[in-house]
Amino acid sequence: MRVFVAVRFPWQIKEHLSQVQHEVRKFSQTGSFTRSENFHLTLRFIGEVECKDVEGLRQAIDRTVLACDFFPLRLQLGELGSFVRGDKQVIWLGLKPNRELDFLYERLQEELAKLGYPREGRKFSPHITLGRQVVLSKKVPSVVKGEKAFCAEGISLMESVREGGKLVYHNLYTASGTT
Repeated sequence: MRVFVAVRFPWQIKEHLSQVQHEVRKFSQTGSFTRSENFHLTLRFIGEVECKDVEGLRQAIDRTVLACDFFPLRLQLGELGSFVRGDKQVIWLGLKPNRELDFLYERLQEELAKLGYPREGRKFSPHITLGRQVVLSKKVPSVVKGEKAFCAEGISLMESVREGGKLVYHNLYTASGTT
């Protein structure tokens, strides 16, 4: 199983992200754009695991969420950004700085390290991928903004699979911070 831990969004935010993505597409020649049902914020990519490892990951997510007394997690979308891979770009929408999100990420790192998943060596840079392998025909104007505040649906363990040639994310478990 190929898994990751993510912040899931309510449908209204996915709809908003689709609108921002639509604006970006207007300035793109080509690209592989994220399907709206797949929009999420990756907290930690884990990779290939055995089915027997899922329970430990669920417990790590529970311990992480229980350590956070700020649920529901309030987030605010930020500005568009990109990074280059070869001659193409990954286009993403960032999030405004958020202490609670940073704390959640650090706590998750600690819990996963206890299970033998080493801490990530890079700085946490929260973003939502709108498109990969994008070739822009012209610069996306700064007028295209995605700013919007919302509450996250929960923290989920997700499985990434290919079905019918499409990337599909299955929710294996969600912790919402409510009892």
